[in-house]
Amino acid sequence: MPLLALTLSYPLIFLAYNKNHEAEKLYFLKLSLIWLGCQLYIYLNGKVRIPIGMIIAGIVIYYAKTNKLSKSLALGLGIISFLLSCFVYLLYK
Repeated sequence: MPLLALTLSYPLIFLAYNKNHEAEKLYFLKLSLIWLGCQLYIYLNGKVRIPIGMIIAGIVIYYAKTNKLSKSLALGLGIISFLLSCFVYLLYK
């Protein structure tokens, strides 16, 4: 079920894609990887999820030189989809 939530939330990445973006190679792929990176987590003692992907994506965006607004929006969408998949997982557990 969480995979279905991720599949349904992926098209929202087009909201982060700005047609008037600065020239950057593989722009849409970078936005997609930021979104996908937010889905990575580590279990601590099988109870607590540490969202390591969100931390890494935040660091990448902090040091980005171009298109920070779009990348930040992709990070926000990734966080929302992560929380949505966690909620769906807990709902159907």
